[in-house]
Amino acid sequence: MGTLYSTPAVESDLIDDVIEEDLTTNTEATPVKKRKYEEADEIEAEACSDEQFATPRKKMKSTSDYIYQTLYVNGENSDITINALGESWHLHKIYLCQSPYFRSMFKGDWAEKEKTEVEIDLPDEMITVEALNIAFGSLYSYEVNTIELNKNLVEVLAASRMFQLDGLLVHCEESMLQLISAETVCQFHQAAKRYGLEVVQEKCLNWLERNLLLCRTSVLAKDLSKPLLLELLCSPNFVVMQVEMDIYNFLKIWLYFQLHPNCNFTLKKLVIETQKYFQQEKKLNRITKFLETSEGVPYADIFKTLRLKYMLGDLKCIELLAKDSIIPKEWLLPLYEKQWQKMLTVYTGDDTGPQNTLTDVVFEKNACRYGRTLVSDTRYCWRWTGFSYGIDIIVTYNNRTKTLSIKRNTFSQPCSFAVCLQSQRSVTVKFKAFNLDEKGQEHLCKDTGLVNWNFRTDEEIQLITFDDTWEFPVYISARILLASIDPS
Repeated sequence: MGTLYSTPAVESDLIDDVIEEDLTTNTEATPVKKRKYEEADEIEAEACSDEQFATPRKKMKSTSDYIYQTLYVNGENSDITINALGESWHLHKIYLCQSPYFRSMFKGDWAEKEKTEVEIDLPDEMITVEALNIAFGSLYSYEVNTIELNKNLVEVLAASRMFQLDGLLVHCEESMLQLISAETVCQFHQAAKRYGLEVVQEKCLNWLERNLLLCRTSVLAKDLSKPLLLELLCSPNFVVMQVEMDIYNFLKIWLYFQLHPNCNFTLKKLVIETQKYFQQEKKLNRITKFLETSEGVPYADIFKTLRLKYMLGDLKCIELLAKDSIIPKEWLLPLYEKQWQKMLTVYTGDDTGPQNTLTDVVFEKNACRYGRTLVSDTRYCWRWTGFSYGIDIIVTYNNRTKTLSIKRNTFSQPCSFAVCLQSQRSVTVKFKAFNLDEKGQEHLCKDTGLVNWNFRTDEEIQLITFDDTWEFPVYISARILLASIDPS
């Protein structure tokens, strides 16, 4: 017998129907351990009655400053002049030999060994005069000017890699990890990949996975390279806010920047100009979709990462796709056919939902991606819009019990479509909740892992419980699969 579908008649509050439907009304620094010789200096200073001997550390710092000023800045007693990028540095071989690059030059069997003036060829175009000033100066001082370093971070990283200045390289790496933001993340990721800083590269990717669709700025759309964006869109950790259509809208802006790299608009103006541009292209090309034109073909693989079958489950999305005329019809028509067949198998009861034998990889590749921001610690209740095979999934955050739960709504809440009346229905979900620190890095995180559940009518299950350490806003990233996966 086929599955029965009905529209619930229970009265309840009306809900908004936009992208999603809403159904609700000083840590102290850890003291650093002193080394033994410092403790000895302190005891000795206390025992000494003469005040000038009570601050030996200060005297050492003054010595470092004197060396830097006299030998590096003033170049006194220089025995080697380094020429590069049209500038000259009057330096000292004994200090330069801290660098393996110069140690090999001056102590090995090279012509420069006996010279007092050397021309350095810099094959890396990233290295600047300012970067060389900082790199050479670091050989004469215990400290690096943080302000100057941060202004030239990638350039100094390039110089430290060339001259094998491991200490300065570590300093660059630490600074980059502290300074990841919308303005720097793409540049830092590119530099980290180029110079082998795997930790920085991973941190930048993690930052983008969580913040790309949260940042209300055009900087990321302008700076993202195609390979990085492709890696990001294919990542299983990519956070969607709020539905798949939001990714499409971001990609339109990104594509506009690729075609107009010198434009400089506010985000609001950019959205308007992007829409105008593709409307004009539609008039020019008429039948041909933009990704089929010579300008659009290079970016087709980016748009192929979209899960279009879920976008076709929402009427507003279908209307926007037709209006933009970017996606080729040849991509969409087979999906319409498959979706229609899947709908019929579900409605006749031949498809009872995804099986619990799904692997994480297969699930992630096929699930619909959703997201939601819980701005404050209050009660939230919502559903994501779009065709759902009659399975009305309602998500609730209860601020009293601090729990996030999902419910298969059948009779308890009204909805604008027919619901499935099967006594049991298999659904597979994966939810993740996280919050971010002031730098956009993940602070706290909870993940349900893969959950396959045979929901009874109006059954509700708890997914995540929060404790008092969680601060808001909290971000919810969800993957949901409502029907079985076709073998193809």
